[in-house]
Amino acid sequence: MTNNPGNIKVKPIQILVALGATISALAAIVAILQFFGITLIKPPQTITFICGVSHDGVPTTFAQETTNGDIPKSKSVIRWVSDFGNEVGYTPQKRCEEVSNRFQDYSNKGLLKYIKIGKQENLDTICVAKVYGGPCVGLLWTLKQGTNPQLIYNQLLSDHQGRPPLEEGGSNASEIYIDVNKLLRKAPVE
Repeated sequence: MTNNPGNIKVKPIQILVALGATISALAAIVAILQFFGITLIKPPQTITFICGVSHDGVPTTFAQETTNGDIPKSKSVIRWVSDFGNEVGYTPQKRCEEVSNRFQDYSNKGLLKYIKIGKQENLDTICVAKVYGGPCVGLLWTLKQGTNPQLIYNQLLSDHQGRPPLEEGGSNASEIYIDVNKLLRKAPVE
């Protein structure tokens, strides 16, 4: 007993012709969509964190986004304006370099999903969490003693319209998690 009602015989050549016509139709649809600038596959995007200098001379952590080999867009993430640590040679430039390297390292390891407030050696810190609600899995930077961590969060979460990105340096820490992808979408392009 066959599953071919009416005993219709199909030759392999007919299957190949039908398959070829289907592929040609799909290729034509893709070509039309591309003509209008519509792609079905999202181009690969890479993000690189670097320490640079803003247009006004401030050491700044930038996220450089490159899509499909295009010229990178630099987005300001943190402007290092605090003199916290200057007395021991920990200048804003040095903090910028170290924290930018940590951002990149955690990103490379797949750990940079969320930013949250943490504690290390009884000091408030900004750290990374791999999952929402998860613990700190890596230190980004230590806050100056007496800095309100909530202020840092408010700056990170601000819409940045007409405002600079986070200015580190401004302790009632609450469990708030900042989605790094959303943060980077809002960061201003320089």
